[in-house]
Amino acid sequence: MTKEMFLNDLKRELNNMNRIDREKTIAYYEEMIDDRMESGLSEEAAIQDVGDPKNIAMEIVPDKSKGQWFTGNKLMTSTLLILGCPLWGSLLLAAIALIFSAYIMVWCAPIMTGGLCIGALVNAAASIIGAFILLPGSVGLAVFQVGVGVLSLGLSLLAAIGTCQVVTKVSKATAKLANCTTWIISLVRR
Repeated sequence: MTKEMFLNDLKRELNNMNRIDREKTIAYYEEMIDDRMESGLSEEAAIQDVGDPKNIAMEIVPDKSKGQWFTGNKLMTSTLLILGCPLWGSLLLAAIALIFSAYIMVWCAPIMTGGLCIGALVNAAASIIGAFILLPGSVGLAVFQVGVGVLSLGLSLLAAIGTCQVVTKVSKATAKLANCTTWIISLVRR
């Protein structure tokens, strides 16, 4: 087989490709054959070294029976994307809003327990400081105020422990949600 016959066979096998890609591929294999001939191989040996045009074409052009279609018309694809934007754009925004709301719902529990912890701590500080202000006027009221402060301090510590545990569990849930989001994105990209 001569170089011209090889290139013609390859061109015929690549007829499903767009013209520019086909010409680039033909030029690449023509240069590959020329390089091998410059290295000292005969024309036939260089062509045999490169391979069979049918095998080369099967490696370059995806198999249509497996659902991998060659898309060479970018103008048509762009036009369809633009015209379909009202449909797929609104669905995409709805999916993003749904995922974002799931993240917000998951993180509500640690925010609430953290707020309870901070509020109880502020209440404890205010009660204990207020007890010293009330001490000269009424000892009983000052003792009650200290008791409320200690109770608030205990509630603050319990809320802090609860917040740590909830954050640990919510972090795991967020990681699972992130994996689910990644999986959904991979499905969309297919």
